[in-house]
Amino acid sequence: MKKIFSTLIISLFIIGSVFAFGQKEERDMDKITGVPIVYGAAPHTYICIETDSGKVYYVHTDNQKEIIKLDRYKYIFTVEFIAGPPVSLEATFHKDGTVRVLSWKRKDSNNN
Repeated sequence: MKKIFSTLIISLFIIGSVFAFGQKEERDMDKITGVPIVYGAAPHTYICIETDSGKVYYVHTDNQKEIIKLDRYKYIFTVEFIAGPPVSLEATFHKDGTVRVLSWKRKDSNNN
């Protein structure tokens, strides 16, 4: 009986771990389509994503070095919106928000 009970407890623990850590929760994550734009002059440059609708999102400082390497093509970005005041003083006029870029994919011209 003890063996069955301990096996059951271990099995429940393993199943619970798979559900808890197996899936990536996509809360506060969204997809935006836009073009990466460099603002400012060296050495005080920063990156934003400008969408077709005219919204401009400041890219969090964690992602600046990666996104600056992208060409000026349209990309589909998977982002996490960061709540609160802008991360950088330069971003204060980007009222549309600050995003942390999780991944990106170049949008083909065939895909509207």
